[in-house]
Amino acid sequence: QALLGEGRVGTMSTTSVARDAFESFHSGNNAKCEKLLDQISGFKTSVDVKVAHNKLINEYYKSGCADPQHLLTQLTQAYDKGRERDKKDKSRKKRDEEEEEAYREDEDLGVLRYNQALICLQLRQHAQATLILEELFENIEPIDDFLAIKICFLLLELCLLQREPEQAVAVLAYLEKPAAFNTVLRSERPTPKVDATSSIADAEGGEGKAEDTPNDAMAVVIPEPPKVVSASVKPAGEGEPPEGPLPSLTVGAFLPKHGRAPDTISRAEYRFFCNMYRARVNVALKNTKSAKKDVKNAMEVLESELRHAPLLTPHPHTTGTPKDEGGTALQDALQRQQHAIVNMFKAYLEYTRQNARKAMKLLTLCQFNFAESKGDASAMADDKSSKSKRKGSADDDEEQIPIDFHPAQDGACAPFFFNNLGCIHFLMHKPSLAAFYFQKALHAMVPSSEPMGKAGLRLPGVLATKHWLDRRAEVAYNAGLQMLMSDQPAAAFKCFEQCAPVFRTWPRLWIRMAECCIELHRQSLNHSGGNTVESTH
Repeated sequence: QALLGEGRVGTMSTTSVARDAFESFHSGNNAKCEKLLDQISGFKTSVDVKVAHNKLINEYYKSGCADPQHLLTQLTQAYDKGRERDKKDKSRKKRDEEEEEAYREDEDLGVLRYNQALICLQLRQHAQATLILEELFENIEPIDDFLAIKICFLLLELCLLQREPEQAVAVLAYLEKPAAFNTVLRSERPTPKVDATSSIADAEGGEGKAEDTPNDAMAVVIPEPPKVVSASVKPAGEGEPPEGPLPSLTVGAFLPKHGRAPDTISRAEYRFFCNMYRARVNVALKNTKSAKKDVKNAMEVLESELRHAPLLTPHPHTTGTPKDEGGTALQDALQRQQHAIVNMFKAYLEYTRQNARKAMKLLTLCQFNFAESKGDASAMADDKSSKSKRKGSADDDEEQIPIDFHPAQDGACAPFFFNNLGCIHFLMHKPSLAAFYFQKALHAMVPSSEPMGKAGLRLPGVLATKHWLDRRAEVAYNAGLQMLMSDQPAAAFKCFEQCAPVFRTWPRLWIRMAECCIELHRQSLNHSGGNTVESTH
């Protein structure tokens, strides 16, 4: 596709060029997107925060998401420049113009700040992410509802990651207000011809565990990539077009209209999010009975409503293919992700009850991180037949085991499956076997420098963030803890050293490294003492 000539661009409006830039970004043509964004900058008389923001995001994806720390630094600089310009402009404008411009500018800066917090969370810089998200949450009323929902769910995730469920309760209460976000929460019309699904943002059930147990992250979160300005998307269909495609809160940057956030999201998906997060909060607060009730409600929403919601219907932005060529690949992956989230949480509940056998069985059902089956068509047929079989079954999990997929055989699932097996064997007081599974998880972990993404997820708009999926530091800590318990302090120290760059501010890591040094010293004293005794004899 040829780049636009200078003469044609001169006659085009800024909106048209922005729309072309959006299309170029989502098609993976970052070079063209960069040129178009530069042309938009030429139309502006001063620095525009939104354009500068999108240029940074485009450059980040152009580099293959290689350096998130550099992106975070650039976003911080862009935010500071935007604030400085805003202060200067306010001193020269009339009062009514000042208020209108301040509102627009604050909205642009809100998206930028959200992306800052998201990158901080991916880099495990939890303190900085907390400062940004709490500031946004305190001033959330004027923020667009779609962005406000994203901020609340990201703050919930952060509170649970830091084991602060009491802080999460307040955020969850705001999300569950009866009149909250009414501008975007509308009941979607059912579309029988489209069986589209979405997923929730979290699949990690590792909160609420004992202090010295491994980081039993029962699955993995797929946070959304940073946002860009969106272009319009026309829904497909004959006669009256269905209400959709609706954006999924799981997949970021799927904005159906240019220049503003979506005006409608799925109420079913929103309820699914709230139920699962409430379940996680209850588990962290040691309220297992309420957590089981919440996950049951989430499963009912998934089966009865969410499966039929017009989410992420086939479109080149989400599938990378025109019309029906593989158009349902992302939808099928999201449906599998949803069920994996629920099953992973159930596995963690069984783990807390010390029911190791049931927990391992549930783990084998989980097809998360957009993993693909060997035969997707046959898998969906088998899934439908299995649903009819288990209607009268007392034990649902016995009938749901997929025959063409095992998480240990898929690159997207294997590292986390082995990590969870290690946690279960630690529960069974088998530290040596647990260490073996943690080592297998480390070997199966894909480095963050390598590309990730299946089912068309390599496109920028739906790319699973590889830096968030890189959990080698967490798994290395688990392996080191088991090595230390198995009287292998030298090997444990090497594992803990791998965690230091990521968890350098975590006191417990340094305590464990100190214990390794003490144990090494004790073993050396015993060894030297034994030699002295032998020489005297």
